[in-house]
Amino acid sequence: ALGKELNWNAEIDVPWARTPNWNARPPVDDALRARVAANRKDSLFAGKPLRLELVTAAGDARVAIDGNAMARVLVNLLQNAIEAAPAGVPVRIASRTANDRVVVEIADDGPGVADAVLARLFEPYFTTKSSGTGLGLAICRRLVEAHGGTLRLVTSSSRGTTFAIELPIDQAERAGRRNTSSSE
Repeated sequence: ALGKELNWNAEIDVPWARTPNWNARPPVDDALRARVAANRKDSLFAGKPLRLELVTAAGDARVAIDGNAMARVLVNLLQNAIEAAPAGVPVRIASRTANDRVVVEIADDGPGVADAVLARLFEPYFTTKSSGTGLGLAICRRLVEAHGGTLRLVTSSSRGTTFAIELPIDQAERAGRRNTSSSE
C-alpha cells in the first residue's frame, strides 16, 4: 500500500496535474462552447460517433481556472461518458450557477456505475477498464479541488450517469454581483 501511495504522488506530478496556474477567468459558457467545438475535432474521439449536446445557463459567470487543467478534466469526463454510452447516444454538458458556484454537469445514457465500483470510483489505480491506469478520475478530482471546487458523481443508474464539477465564481465577479443586487 505504501508503494502505491508513493507511486501515486510521483505520477501525479505531470504538467496538467500540478497546482493550477490561474491564467484564465473566462465566462464559463464561452469556455464550454469552445471546448465542445474543439472536442468535435479532437483525435481522441476519432472513430467514435460523438454527439455532444450543450445546454448553457451559467450566463456570464466567470471562474478563476487553469484553462489547460480544466480542459483536461472535461476531456477525461467526456471520454469516460462516450466510452460508457451506447454508440450514437448523446453526451450532455450543462452549466448553471448555484450559491456563488458554477456547476457543470456531464451526463450520459450508458449503463451506469456498478454498485461494487461506487466506493472506489475516485481511488487512484482503480479501474474497470482492460487498458487504463485508474488515475483519470482521481487526477480530475484533485485538479478540481485545487481550484477550490468539487467533482462528484450525482447520479448513476441503468439509465445513465451524471458527474458534476462545481467551482467557485471568481471573487471579483462575486463582489460585483453582490454590489449590483444590493444597489437595486
